[in-house]
Formats: sequence, structure tokens, C-alpha cells
Amino acid sequence: MFQLWFSQQLERLHINGGKPFLPVFGLFVALWVALSPGQPIYAQTVDVFYVTGVHVDMVAESAAAARKKALADGERQAFARLFKRLTIRQDKRLSAGLTGPEIAALIRDFQVANEKNSSIRYLADLTYKFKPNEVRELLRDLSVEFAETRSKPILLLPVYEAAGAIALWEEANPWRKALTQIDLTDGLVPMILPRGDLKDLRAIGGGGLAIRGDTQRLAAIATNYDVSTVLVAHAAFTTTNQGVSGLKITATEYGPSERNQTLATMILAGKDETIAAMLARAAADIAGMIEDQWKKDNLIQFEQGAVIAAALPINGLSDWVEAQRRLQKVAIVERVDLVLLSRNEARINVYYLGDPQQLKLALEQVDLKLKEEEGAWSLGLNQKAQRRK
Repeated sequence: MFQLWFSQQLERLHINGGKPFLPVFGLFVALWVALSPGQPIYAQTVDVFYVTGVHVDMVAESAAAARKKALADGERQAFARLFKRLTIRQDKRLSAGLTGPEIAALIRDFQVANEKNSSIRYLADLTYKFKPNEVRELLRDLSVEFAETRSKPILLLPVYEAAGAIALWEEANPWRKALTQIDLTDGLVPMILPRGDLKDLRAIGGGGLAIRGDTQRLAAIATNYDVSTVLVAHAAFTTTNQGVSGLKITATEYGPSERNQTLATMILAGKDETIAAMLARAAADIAGMIEDQWKKDNLIQFEQGAVIAAALPINGLSDWVEAQRRLQKVAIVERVDLVLLSRNEARINVYYLGDPQQLKLALEQVDLKLKEEEGAWSLGLNQKAQRRK
């Protein structure tokens, strides 16, 4: 209530070109600090605990029985997707032993869309909202490491090379087709495939420039999709010395982050396996590798708590409110204490899990820039991102 009143009073005091009268403003700031010292802001990362688009189609001896079976199947599907989203692939098997009632206890509520039924059949599309704390407790009880930080969307450029020919935009790019067959948006690293329209062609031309890492061209196509990171996924068809067909996959990240890296894997064809089937396996594998690497960089380290005192430059109360909104989205931020608020700066203590580099990476995803200069930390609010919203 005090924060609402405080905001209203500031609005009333905007005079002289929009600047509040300084002595009175200082009084309100003093009241704010005196009446709510150390007021915590708790992180609320509920978006990763929503699972949408769960399709169920069940037949049973009656409509009621079909619906009951469908909803139970939907819960299992939703939890499997949530578990996959949060954890590393090697831990997938650990979710298999959960019973229906155990999964149901993790669900806060669900929504139903496109519902259809007959006397023996039930169809629907379901959305589930899971209980964050209960899911976290379960994963910790299973000794499963997990992450919740969601990356900003990245642009995935699928370059296919075979017999010396390089394809990026061409319709005859089976690598691109294979990537369209998997869900690239459901994980912690949402990926976008380019449209391949004239605007894209003007930006980067062909796959050769992408493979060479032409930073100017990659930056141009990133602008087309309003992303900061481009990942070039290069699939080169090859044959081993033993005559076995294979795909050498290299995924190289380009962007402003300090963590730009390259992932690589080799997929060998199985007996009588078609190129299309091999590409499908490769698409799922490289997407999984990208997700796993991100999760490893962002695993929640409950045993490693820390605090950073930071100064946040602001242009007014609205900037402080916006900073709070963004901080609430950061999974590893446990709470934020407001120490001092003035017209042009907020001084805060950020309590978080992990190390400073992990915090820095997580904050980047919500357009907050953390930096250290001469032992002092500052937190910058990306104003351009705020205007886009």
C-alpha cells in the first residue's frame, strides 16, 4: 500500500519540466526507506512451470471414463515435458517411476481447450500449471540437478553441406526440414528458424557466409528477428573410412555474450537408415546438446548462496518498478532488499544462488546488465528493451 501511495505522490509533484520538487522528493524517499527498510522482492519464475498444448485423445467404455483416462494421460505428458525442460538428458530415466497421484499432487490447476467428446471418446488440448516449490522439492529429493533460467530466443541457421554444395535457404535443404519436425520452443532455450524471405537473403545471402562466421551479416539477420544471438548449425554429410555414412554437426554461437561457444557431434547411419532418418536423429541430438549446455551453465546451486550489493541508476520511480519486475523473473535470485532509493539511484542487495558469472548470465536474459568496476557492482537497466515492451 505504501508503495502505491508513494508512487501517487510522486506523480502529483511533477513540476518544472517533469522534475519533482527536490526537497519534497527527498522527504518521500526518506519515508520510503524509513517505513520499509530492507523490503524484499521475491523472485517468481512461474512461466517455466506452465506446460501448454498437451493433446489427449482417449477411448473408453463411457464418456466419463474416457475423460478420466485422458486427464490422467495429460498429467503424465505434461510432467514428462516439464521434467525434460528443467533437467539434463542423462537424468530422464529418473522421472519414470512417479505414480499418477504423485504427479497430480504437483499440479496447481489446468485449463481445457478444444474439448470434444462422444459416448466413448474424449479429445482436448490441455494447459497445466505446476507448483514450483513442490517440483523443486521433488527434484532435490531425486538428487536431480536442474535449471529454471530461460534464455532469450536465439536464431538457428541450418546449413547443410553435401558433395561440396552448401544449402541454407534452398527448399532442398533436408537439414532445415528435419529441424522443423521437432519442437524448438518448449525448452529453456527457445530457438527460431529463419523464414528465408528476401529480407533474410539481403542480410546474409547463403550458407557459406554463415559457416565462415561473417559477423556483420550475422548481426544483420539477427536484427531481422530482434534477437542478439545467432547459432549456426552446420550439418556436413560425410563417409567414414569404412564406408559408413554420417553427419558431422557443428553448432557455433555468435552474439554479444562472453559465453559464445561451439558444440560438435558425429552421427553415424544405422543399418539401412535413410538420410532423412539420420537427419531427424541429428536434429534431436543437437537441440538436446544446446539445451544441456545451457542448463549446465545455469544449474541452481542451492548449497551456494551469496549476496551482491549493487547500485542501479534510474531516471525515476518507473525505472525502479521496471527493475523489480525483471528481477522477479530471475530464477536464481532469492530476494532483493532495497537499501536506499533516491531520484536517480537505487541501492540494493541481491541475494542469489550460484556464482557472479551465473548471476550475470541470468540477468542478461531479462535485459539487466551486471558489471564490476574497482570492486563495486552496478546493475544497468536496458532502456531499449523497455521501450520495445
